[in-house]
Amino acid sequence: MLSTLRGAAAACSPNRVGAASPDPSGQGGQHGGEALHGALEPWWHDYTDDDRDRARALLGRIGCGDRACQAFGTLSSGERQRVLLARTLMLQPDLLLLDEPTAALDLGGREALVATLADLAADPSTPPMVQVTHHVEEIPPGFTHALLLEAGRVVNAGPLADVVTEQALSSCYGLDLRLTQAAGRWAVRVNGSGR
Repeated sequence: MLSTLRGAAAACSPNRVGAASPDPSGQGGQHGGEALHGALEPWWHDYTDDDRDRARALLGRIGCGDRACQAFGTLSSGERQRVLLARTLMLQPDLLLLDEPTAALDLGGREALVATLADLAADPSTPPMVQVTHHVEEIPPGFTHALLLEAGRVVNAGPLADVVTEQALSSCYGLDLRLTQAAGRWAVRVNGSGR
C-alpha cells in the first residue's frame, strides 16, 4: 500500500515527498550528518555551511544532536530511525510518508520515536504526515485521521476517533478487542481468548 502511495504522491509532486522506513540500507559507514546529506544530492554534491547547520539543527530537533559525528552503523535502532526521519525532513518535503517507523524497535526506542513524531505533529511547520502501522500503540498524539485497511481494502477512513474503534478493529482483525485511550495514546488488548 505504501509503495502505491509513494508512486501516486511522487507522480503528483516530484521530489517533494519524503519517505522514511526502517530499512536504512547502505548507510552503515556514514555518520549521522552524512546520512542526513544523503537525502539531498548524490555523493558528489558540495555541501554548504548552511546545509551542515540545517543538518545539525534537524538532528537536535529529533533528539540526536549529540550523534552527528557518530557512525550511523553504531547508532541504536531507535536513533537510526530518528536520524532517517531527520534525513527525510532535510528534503523539506510537502508530504512525509512513514512506513512502519517503529518496526523492530524496543520499547524505549519506540516511545522516543513516538514522542518525536508527536512533537512534529504539534509543529505547524511540519508537513502533513502519513504513518503506516499495525499497532494502535504507535499512533502519536497529534495525529488526527486514520485509514483502516483489511486485506488491502479500505474499511473506514476519517477522524481518528471515528475510525479507530473497538468494533472496527475487532472486525478487521477477527478478534474480540478492548480499546482504551489515555493521554492521547491508544492501547488494545484481546478480551478473553478472542473469537
